[in-house]
Amino acid sequence: MSKIKMEEFIKKNIMDVVSDKYSFDPESLDYLMNIKGQLINVQRTVDETIEYMINIKRIKDERNGVVYPFDEGNDYWTIEDGKVVWSCWDYVSEQLYNENPDKEYFMSEESAINHLNKKKL
Repeated sequence: MSKIKMEEFIKKNIMDVVSDKYSFDPESLDYLMNIKGQLINVQRTVDETIEYMINIKRIKDERNGVVYPFDEGNDYWTIEDGKVVWSCWDYVSEQLYNENPDKEYFMSEESAINHLNKKKL
């Protein structure tokens, strides 16, 4: 997957317009506020597209027999370096699960603590 350098392009474009067209005049504020509104709309579109693609991935995974122990948004706990760690299931959790499906996951903090205490005995 290629890296898109959108941030650099946008910054350069904005600064070129503000410096060349407006000569750093405060009148460029309207231009900048307009750009800000457009960027917020773009961010919403990207967020919606990410959510859609995560759902498509989940459907494909289910069709291929991949089942995860939690659904997106579920709280879960793991044991990391001898400590109980809380997390919320998301796309990154799925990637971590795929890398190490044998890792132990717990549905409650209490069960993780109990498991940790049993290991210490």
